[in-house]
Amino acid sequence: MIKIAGGAMIAALLMSLALPAIAQQKKFQCWTDSQGNRACGDHVPPEYAKQERKTIDSQGRTVGTHEREKTPEEVAAEEKAAADAAAEKIRAGKQAAYDKFLTDSYSSVKDLERARNERLATLDGRVNLANQAVTASEKSKDELRKRIDVLLKKSRPADVLQKQLREMEKGLRDNRAAISQMQKDREHVCADFLRDIRRYQELTMGSSAYGSECPAPGSPALASVIEKPQPSASPKKKVDKKKKKE
Repeated sequence: MIKIAGGAMIAALLMSLALPAIAQQKKFQCWTDSQGNRACGDHVPPEYAKQERKTIDSQGRTVGTHEREKTPEEVAAEEKAAADAAAEKIRAGKQAAYDKFLTDSYSSVKDLERARNERLATLDGRVNLANQAVTASEKSKDELRKRIDVLLKKSRPADVLQKQLREMEKGLRDNRAAISQMQKDREHVCADFLRDIRRYQELTMGSSAYGSECPAPGSPALASVIEKPQPSASPKKKVDKKKKKE
């Protein structure tokens, strides 16, 4: 190995000019040793193989750079950054598609409000029916219990009625769970449409100032939707869509 260190490196490289043309084409690797000194040679010692090093020709010109080997932490950080960038690209694509859906599907904030109110009115109607079923079941359960008590006091078997009671109680639990889920769904509808309305304002007006509250169950806004059902999109929007298809 030809090894050149310190100030001797330049002199040795200049001396190489006197060598035959083939020898002058030889390239050297340069690195920094453990003492912080610059060193060059025809190959890199194993202990410095992971360092950054430069390749120079016989004229002392840098003709290539070999970057140092990255640490596991650096590799992990780069992989995470790449994954984050890919995830952000996917998220941005989905947002762009949803923005297009909003502007293509609705002509105004009122269209969005009406679509929201229709969803809420449907959920509220289901909750009311479920509540009515629970009330009726509770009444039937009380009557069934009285019949069971009478039979037990007379030391008569009540197995069939007790089985019916267990089934009725299970049905009540299921109905109450369904009511609870529908109430949560209602909250999600309000939150989702609030987000969509504000986003729609940003897209069409450049800013969002929507602050109206979600209609409560039984409110006049929901009653009007039930009494006068109308399409969510305005007639003008539908005409525009028809023209696009043509």
